[in-house]
Amino acid sequence: MRAISIRCPTCNASLQVASDATATTCEYCHTPCRIQARTGFLQRPTPPSGPPEMPVAQAPANHVALLVAVGALMALLGTSAAAYLLMRSSSQTAAREAAAPRPAVAPVAPVAPVTQEAPRPAMRWGGSPVLLRDLDGDGDEDLIGMVDQYLDGKRYLAAYSGLTGQELWRSPAITASATYQPRLALTEAHVLHATDEGELRSYALSTGAPGWVATLGEKVERLCATSPTQVRVITADEQARTLELADGTLGEPMRWRAREGACEELPLAWHRYGMTVRSGYGLARVPGMQVRLLARRGESTLAAGGKSPGTAVPMLARLAGKEVLWKVELPSESPLAAQMREDLIAFDEDLVTATYKTTSGTNELTRLVALAFADGARRWEVPSSECRTALTRRMVICINWSQVTAYHRASGQEAFRLGE
Repeated sequence: MRAISIRCPTCNASLQVASDATATTCEYCHTPCRIQARTGFLQRPTPPSGPPEMPVAQAPANHVALLVAVGALMALLGTSAAAYLLMRSSSQTAAREAAAPRPAVAPVAPVAPVTQEAPRPAMRWGGSPVLLRDLDGDGDEDLIGMVDQYLDGKRYLAAYSGLTGQELWRSPAITASATYQPRLALTEAHVLHATDEGELRSYALSTGAPGWVATLGEKVERLCATSPTQVRVITADEQARTLELADGTLGEPMRWRAREGACEELPLAWHRYGMTVRSGYGLARVPGMQVRLLARRGESTLAAGGKSPGTAVPMLARLAGKEVLWKVELPSESPLAAQMREDLIAFDEDLVTATYKTTSGTNELTRLVALAFADGARRWEVPSSECRTALTRRMVICINWSQVTAYHRASGQEAFRLGE
């Protein structure tokens, strides 16, 4: 039986008793005492209930502290062991994963960068007239002329649908210098461009592809149609040459005088679109009107001028010989302040078009007017820029230095616009 050490509650003497003893008598002072049962925890001794009352013997405090320290040490050792085992397990798992063969990963194909088409540079009409010819077979004349790109600074010859304004073709960039008002002409199969360097360049009418270049050594003044395969070129030095349209071959130069032969002039510079024009004063007598321009198309004649006597309000009149079929004042708004460029009028067998400028208060207004050719009745009037007009089967084409605008012939509603 193991012995334990206790202290007498009366004389504090150290006594040795059996570990399972419940009471003893001090061998020094002979005091009887009860021994408190021991556990793993430090307990506060309690006196026994009921008589006879006996003092309680306690184990020494240093023994209890030793037990507590041993318990804490065991707990610390347990925690350290658990942490070591956990780390060892993780290390072994990582080693096994590293040693295990990895499945092959298919390479990822590179993704092609997404490219967006660059926006077409902003365009302006290149100061040229509009050449008219049906290129796409829809029965309406299409538009051909020079265009300039703002962003790349280049000039092109281009063709556009006369109904939608959609581009039909565009030539390569034109490297030859050109005046602000390019000189263009049309033949059956070619667009001809007279350059400032004294050259005549050809482009295919159907595609805009460049063709031959004829070097003249002088600027082109006029082009006269002589046959479907040949034209006469008249230069500024009054020399005339024949030119073969197939390959640009030039004939020998000869002196040109207008009286030596008629010249059915190809459209060159600003076009008259089938009209012949005379300007001046005293061209015709129209009561109440001073005529400053006469335009003829076939047997039809249109007079343009201003009211007289009185303020020169812009006026138009249709003539048949000396007979005045009708006359009208063109402006419908602020007529006394209005002005008209007579050389910008156009007409055919159905319609007459002209523009006028006027002021209303502090506002400057420009209007495009369409009149019936038969009786001068006003068909429509719309805000516009001051422009030369060309008439196609279904459109009125308004042409100025930087822009071409198409209006529906029947209503005056804008159909499309080319240039800025």
